Amino acid sequence: MKEVQVYLRNEDEAENLRSKLNKYDTENIMLDHIEHNSMDHLVVPYIQTGSTASDAPQTMAGPISLAAYQEIIGEEDDREQRRTVLSFKVSEHDFNHVLTEIHNADGYVDRAVFE
Repeated sequence: MKEVQVYLRNEDEAENLRSKLNKYDTENIMLDHIEHNSMDHLVVPYIQTGSTASDAPQTMAGPISLAAYQEIIGEEDDREQRRTVLSFKVSEHDFNHVLTEIHNADGYVDRAVFE
């Protein structure tokens, strides 16, 4: 199981994502709020689609496809607003599917999830 923390703008976004995670092999889903934290470690998750562009996201081999992330550039205000955290564990098998759900929910994750 892989531990994931998703940073979202508010509790509604977190609850919407939580409901979408029910169809995957996840456990220990918890919702929390943070006061202030350095958000420099946050990235936007992607599922690599075979782009060969020079600005293609950085990748990590996954069980189904390539999980990738894009650094957040020039969106300091948006990072500062992400004080709602949805934490959970997800199976390696469902990891890429969950990353897609996180991306669709406009969530950010810690870069460490790709290590």
